[in-house]
Amino acid sequence: MKNNDRHMALPTDLTLPEGIVPVDDLLRADPSDGRPIVLITAGESETALEIPAGADLTLIEFFEKNADARTEISLGPDARFHHIRIITDGADTTCRITQADGSTLSLSTLVLGGNSQNSFEIDCHQGTHTSLYGLALPQGDETVGNHIRLY
Repeated sequence: MKNNDRHMALPTDLTLPEGIVPVDDLLRADPSDGRPIVLITAGESETALEIPAGADLTLIEFFEKNADARTEISLGPDARFHHIRIITDGADTTCRITQADGSTLSLSTLVLGGNSQNSFEIDCHQGTHTSLYGLALPQGDETVGNHIRLY
């Protein structure tokens, strides 16, 4: 992800669990106490997350109305990652996840309102486990597009 306009959309009052260190636009994750990381995204943003081998991490991403967000995640071998995405009306998101051997991914997406387009690309390697869950709640003429590619 090489884009000079990207930024980390971390709330200023966020307390990161021990072992989570922000480095520019990259969070290196190795939490010892199991608390989730919460990202609140507004406007245009790109976020990258690297999860080391054997780590167990929960990430909750909340995309504010009309956000245009790209998230790139890399899971190390035997890592366990619980990813919860809450997308509000008009937000367009792209999420790319690469799973190393033996990693486990649980991806849950809740779309509140409509008129959003969401793209998911998941690169699954040998011995990975991937679970996908989703719920969209558009109203009236609103539309939601969720496009998922597993390879």
